[in-house]
Amino acid sequence: MRSQARPFLVALFTAFLLVPAGVSAQDHSAHATAEPAPVSAMRAGRWSDPASWPDGKVPGAGDAVTIARDVAMTLDVDPPALRSLTIDGKLTFADDRDIGLDTEWIYLRGGTLE
Repeated sequence: MRSQARPFLVALFTAFLLVPAGVSAQDHSAHATAEPAPVSAMRAGRWSDPASWPDGKVPGAGDAVTIARDVAMTLDVDPPALRSLTIDGKLTFADDRDIGLDTEWIYLRGGTLE
């Protein structure tokens, strides 16, 4: 039994040496997708206003969103689930309706969340 296990262990050890540390098999896959570019608010305004965002596009599902310093943004809609939200400026929830915000994490980097 010991001689049967040896080829398996040698193959396993060899495979371990061929894959660099910290690299997953998915990283080598042709189907691996790149992380979306961060989306930063360009100017103060309403979240739902495309003019507040780069390329005139409101953040979509899975986006990493940043509210830049000196930008005051009002969250006036339920955005799709975000990957992250970084607030350097100010994000205020509209007070005329119930608003939901789904994100993996929120980072207040000197900003304000009201």
